[in-house]
Amino acid sequence: INAEYMGDLLDIMEKAQQQQDQKAQLVKEKATALFDHCLPALLSVFDVIYIPVASAMLDFITQYVAKLKREQSLTEAHHQHILTLLNLLCRRVQYTHKFNFDAPSDYETEVTEHRKNLFTLLKNLFKRVPDLVLQCLQQQVSRVVCLSAGVQDWPVVEAALQVFYRIGEGVTGQDLTDPSSMLCKILNTIITSNVSSHSHRAVRLVYFEIVERYSQYFTHAKDHLPVVLASFLDHRGICGNDPPVVHRAAYLLKNFLTTLKGIMLPFVEQLLASLQNIMSNTSQENSTEVCLGIEEQQCLFEAVGLLVAQAPATDTYMRAVAPILQSMQAAPSLADAQAGAEATVVANQMSLLTAFSKGFNPKPDDPSQTQLFVGILQAVLTVFNAGTRHAVIREKTAQFLHRIIELLSHGAVEYIPMPALAMLQAGGVAEAPKFIRLPTQLMQRCKAKAIPGLTPFLIPFVTRVFELTHIDQLKAQNNVFSEEARQHADLLKHYYLFLHVMLIQSCSPILMCDANRPHMDNLLQTVLQGCTTHPELEVAKVCFMVLTECVKAFCQVDGFATFLLTRVLPLSFEAGLLPHFDAKDPMYSALI
Repeated sequence: INAEYMGDLLDIMEKAQQQQDQKAQLVKEKATALFDHCLPALLSVFDVIYIPVASAMLDFITQYVAKLKREQSLTEAHHQHILTLLNLLCRRVQYTHKFNFDAPSDYETEVTEHRKNLFTLLKNLFKRVPDLVLQCLQQQVSRVVCLSAGVQDWPVVEAALQVFYRIGEGVTGQDLTDPSSMLCKILNTIITSNVSSHSHRAVRLVYFEIVERYSQYFTHAKDHLPVVLASFLDHRGICGNDPPVVHRAAYLLKNFLTTLKGIMLPFVEQLLASLQNIMSNTSQENSTEVCLGIEEQQCLFEAVGLLVAQAPATDTYMRAVAPILQSMQAAPSLADAQAGAEATVVANQMSLLTAFSKGFNPKPDDPSQTQLFVGILQAVLTVFNAGTRHAVIREKTAQFLHRIIELLSHGAVEYIPMPALAMLQAGGVAEAPKFIRLPTQLMQRCKAKAIPGLTPFLIPFVTRVFELTHIDQLKAQNNVFSEEARQHADLLKHYYLFLHVMLIQSCSPILMCDANRPHMDNLLQTVLQGCTTHPELEVAKVCFMVLTECVKAFCQVDGFATFLLTRVLPLSFEAGLLPHFDAKDPMYSALI
């Protein structure tokens, strides 16, 4: 009730400020004096009440902070209220000592949601008075890092660090360039303290989050890099025995190295040695096994790729992935349909190679990078040929080939079509769209340079698409499409997109070569069917766009004008009258 009254006072102050007469000025002065007198008492109550009541009071505090953001200048009283509110919020966001992170109760879930609202308030205060917030935080952080060794003090330490982490959403790289700024001083205090070694998970997690969020700080504070990198890589982070910390530290290390890869050259060899040691499941520090899941390993392999890409020595490239290639090649035979477990292991190794490739930028003219990935690609395709029957092998190979197209560009043309066709032939309807995206991406990336590789691929590709599906399977039962029908529709959608990309990316000679030209009529017939029978108007639009591009590409070809007049023109008028062409659909007018 008191919070509602205080909100009314804010409204009175706002309305009085909008009026210029003497009476309004007197009202404003009285309301402001009453507000300044009552606010500290109300905030002191907010510090101790239960969450439901505190949540009700949040409306008033949010209203007050919004008013502060509108004020052109702040008085001394405003500053005092803000400091009181800041200290209060830093206390209010503290967890209880026995908070259960693994299986939170309903009340603990409510606490987590309440914290989110409090952090929003803090971020809004930071936008209005950044210097005052940083001044308060500098005092808080300097005080709590001295407590970081105490197990019972973890909620206080976590709260102060968490507040500092949250306000970082509004910080830019320029804010971190002045070593004498309060922001940098707070970072220096945290990094030089022992919070990274705190016994409680929540404190270590927020420490790693801070280091990653403020990673630009290290561009001028390079002296701190060895200490921070060590905290990621030893028992405090990736080599620890707390799975949530291990998982998050691996992900944040990858992001940290991505941001700072330009200054990591002096640390490349040492970091590579440490990461490879960790990924061999041996901790350098205590020689005990480190348990890393596939997600953590993918993050670390991407980190390795980032580092290797910075290394000047080309022998470092293959050395980084040699162990995993050897392991893949030494895997048991994948030809047996019963070798599912072995196939999963090899597929996971392929996913690590894909993660490794993400550390590199496309450099098709870099011979050392091209040599590296051609070597990896050949090893992957050897394993793929042996295990094509396994869906998981097909999926991970396709993911790797997408990266190869990005990295090698036209250098990948000779390697992509045949594996893509083999995947189509071995897979089913649900998988097929993923594999059609490979030659589509190849044409988008390489344009006319993709023609030699895709020319012999086209007819077997189209034949396989229509072995897997046909138009009758797109029919709805009682106006409802089954999941199977949707899969067939998705397959045909990707097929038509493939044809459209072929025509707009200067690859139309694929259709007109001596081997493929006799099949032109049948191929165009599939497009005409898509114009009228596919349930998605967007796909019908793509089919008409294919025909439009055909006009541009083949208008001088003998017989094509007759085809347009006798087949395409009547269809163009008939299509708009079909029952599933809904005039209320936004796509309808574009289609017409």
